[in-house]
Amino acid sequence: EIAHEAQEGLRSSTNTLRNRSNRAKAGATPGDDQSMQYLNRAKANRSSKRKVSLPVLCAYLAFAVCALLLLTFLGVGQVTASAILRGGSSNSAMSKEAAGAGGHHNISSFSFEVFGKVQGVFFRKHTQKKAVELQLTGWVANTDRGTVVGEAEGSPVKLRMMEDWLRSTGSPTSRIEKLEVKDRKSLAQHLHKSFQVRQ
Repeated sequence: EIAHEAQEGLRSSTNTLRNRSNRAKAGATPGDDQSMQYLNRAKANRSSKRKVSLPVLCAYLAFAVCALLLLTFLGVGQVTASAILRGGSSNSAMSKEAAGAGGHHNISSFSFEVFGKVQGVFFRKHTQKKAVELQLTGWVANTDRGTVVGEAEGSPVKLRMMEDWLRSTGSPTSRIEKLEVKDRKSLAQHLHKSFQVRQ
């Protein structure tokens, strides 16, 4: 029995020495297992922190970019709105000036007398038709001298066209010998509402 216990003790010591020899060959110490476990846990923690911090960083960057774009858009919008307002006010002022000029300085008038074969040939009727076509106001009438007289008012351009018509065209069966134009003047407003044929 004593021999058996001695043999078991020898076997245990041999196993212990063998294990230590194996660890020595592998370059490990008794505390290496715990150290390796600690290092593995530390690496896992660092990896998880990196995985968490990268999405958070991306979210921060995206938020910053969106905020910058929003501020830029608002700034440009304010500038554009102010420019539109300034442009609208200036255009409104120009429109008022143009309206004032058209309403008070673009109305002219003249009196006329046409000589030749101008009575009994529907000269007055065609004169009225031409005046309405040119948006002129005024009147036309026959005289005891066998002439046709009248007055026309409107824009200077349209009055020149009317004057040319009276001088060279007239009614289809008329024969114009002479046109006299007088009393050219500018008007603040129309004196006639339409172009009438007087008896």
